[in-house]
Amino acid sequence: MAKIVNGAAVLGVIGSPVALGFVLGYAGSDTGRTVGCLGVAALFATSAMVVAQRLWPERGVGANLGVVVASLALAALAFALSIPVLFLITINASLCGPNGDGLVSASSYAEAAAYLAIGYWAFLRPNRPLWGWPLAVLLALAVGIAVQAIVPGGHGYCET
Repeated sequence: MAKIVNGAAVLGVIGSPVALGFVLGYAGSDTGRTVGCLGVAALFATSAMVVAQRLWPERGVGANLGVVVASLALAALAFALSIPVLFLITINASLCGPNGDGLVSASSYAEAAAYLAIGYWAFLRPNRPLWGWPLAVLLALAVGIAVQAIVPGGHGYCET
């Protein structure tokens, strides 16, 4: 049972930024976005506390929580710095899909699978999230671009 709780907590931590993106992108009103953001923040805080208390019991809760929060900041930085590169690759290779919006479901699924697998792996050791979570972000984006380039329907004129 402890492994299930720990695994769910890790998935809550690494899934919170993804959930936040969905809330901000798909919530229909300002109230919906506000409530959604508060819910995602509560999910992250609760999951981070469970991870800090249970995953690495040999270290203090404060040190573990610091690792989780610092890892989140580094993963967010990796994502922010990769967006211009991702945009340039997508535009230059005409990987915008049949509708020109860049949304190809196969690449999205591959990105999610890579992100969750590598992100979960990163939390198996105490200091690994500091470099493993940003690595999960970068490799997931690379997998998404590769799948979009390989799968039929991934290519298409980019409307810029």
